Amino acid sequence: MKLLTYLQKKHGIARRDFSHMLNEKAVMHNWTLVESYNQEIQEGDIIQIKLFDWTMFNETIILQFHQPRLVLFHKPIWYVVSKEDRHNKTIYELLPASWKKDFWYIWRLDKNSSWLLLLTNKPDVVDRYENPKNDIHKVYQVAIDKPFRTKHVKKTQQWIELTEQGEQPKKWDYFELLSFVSVHYQRDRSWKFRLTITLNEWKKRHIRRVLKFLWYKIYSLHRIKVWKRLLWDIKPGKRKMEKKLY
Repeated sequence: MKLLTYLQKKHGIARRDFSHMLNEKAVMHNWTLVESYNQEIQEGDIIQIKLFDWTMFNETIILQFHQPRLVLFHKPIWYVVSKEDRHNKTIYELLPASWKKDFWYIWRLDKNSSWLLLLTNKPDVVDRYENPKNDIHKVYQVAIDKPFRTKHVKKTQQWIELTEQGEQPKKWDYFELLSFVSVHYQRDRSWKFRLTITLNEWKKRHIRRVLKFLWYKIYSLHRIKVWKRLLWDIKPGKRKMEKKLY
């Protein structure tokens, strides 16, 4: 396979961008400078791309074309977790072009929620993470409008019947049973009211529906951890490849 073909398919690099890389002497193949559009590569080769005035990559890529991947992605606010949306920007606009076909997201985040989102190119990894039987915990940090009442800690750890609008159902309404694994309340130094909430399942607008039912207004909602995975210092819209799937 040609290097240009690989970069086009896997990272959405245009031919003119690749030309810019070559002119800047920014592309290395197995530690040798690449000077030709026709550079051939094989599985296991190492590609390094570094641009100083215009950064496309600053990483080493090991070419293993069918290797399963898990990606930590910092989802910015106002982006929709979906492959298609006529009215909103989607996360795939921030990712390489080929990822729209090759990568799936694990659990959604609302449009106005942000931080940690997992992506993978292996569908059975999605199933393993999202299956409630595997009891994979997710941790969220939520800023609310007032102190969290002690009695509501116990209330949120019990099943609550709620409609999609976060209201108690009437006789014929569709509803779901929602609860938190745990919730911890604190007031930080800036006098903001913060909750750290742990879930072991995912339902649409799960946290927002429960807190709305309890008459709390949410100012911000961030997912900070999925099982053992933490966001660390990844900037909004950026990503990091993990070595292990689980």
